[in-house]
Amino acid sequence: MRTNQVTFQVERWADFWRDCQELTPIHWAEAALDKDIIKLSILPENYQMCDEKGILHIVTARYGGKMVGYLIANVVVHPHYKDAGLMAFTDMYFIHPDYRRGGTGAKLLIEVERTLKARGVVKAYISTKVHENKSELLKALGWKESDVSFTKYWGEN
Repeated sequence: MRTNQVTFQVERWADFWRDCQELTPIHWAEAALDKDIIKLSILPENYQMCDEKGILHIVTARYGGKMVGYLIANVVVHPHYKDAGLMAFTDMYFIHPDYRRGGTGAKLLIEVERTLKARGVVKAYISTKVHENKSELLKALGWKESDVSFTKYWGEN
């Protein structure tokens, strides 16, 4: 695999959804918590609706046309800072393990930043899983640590 042949592009939901089917189960298996009780079950119609409203921002990484990574964010006016401008909230991001060498993840994040700025986004939010911690990469790219998130499942088993 040659990481210099990976391309990055903004895509629409329909194109992403068509081509992500191989990646999302790998992403879920690696990143999700409570996998034994909460199964992967994406609502494509919700993403399609956000795409149609101009909220969704998807940047993909492709190698020879095959999707090997992605970042999806929602671009909105923050309800606490309505006068600040558009802000992006990362929904999910992933690089296939075979493509993590050579800076593919960093290049994806740099392209996301470039394309969000081009949309007029003034600030972005991203999180990282504790068990798949990307803090060092994010800090190296100029992101500031801001929050610590917690999760707790209280549904029925």
